[in-house]
Amino acid sequence: MVLLGVGVIGCSPDVRVVNNLQCLNLGNELAIGYNTGLKQLVNIFHATIPDLHLVVTHSYDLIYDMIQHPQSFGM
Repeated sequence: MVLLGVGVIGCSPDVRVVNNLQCLNLGNELAIGYNTGLKQLVNIFHATIPDLHLVVTHSYDLIYDMIQHPQSFGM
């Protein structure tokens, strides 16, 4: 089973429009906290249920880096 981490919600287009094109730190901090908790929960599941196969995917770091350094990605 694949579990998806939360993306860069503090940098979503609608948030940036209302925040003078800036990311909202609180939204990003909440996303990071959720992703950290999800990873910890999956680690607990792996330790207690060995036959359970869970994979957590994270796009947060890549997308955040693209937003902060678009020139590095040819944008």
